[in-house]
Amino acid sequence: MEGYDSTSTHHLRVLGDAEVLLAGLGYWVKVEADTVWTVEVS
Repeated sequence: MEGYDSTSTHHLRVLGDAEVLLAGLGYWVKVEADTVWTVEVS
């Protein structure tokens, strides 16, 4: 999974396993097969 980084060449950085995903920010997830992805918002 990658997240936005204004300082890198392509404006992306690999996110670590402990990263907290925040509403309103962009993320890129590579999925290599058809799938249903459910995200619960609390």
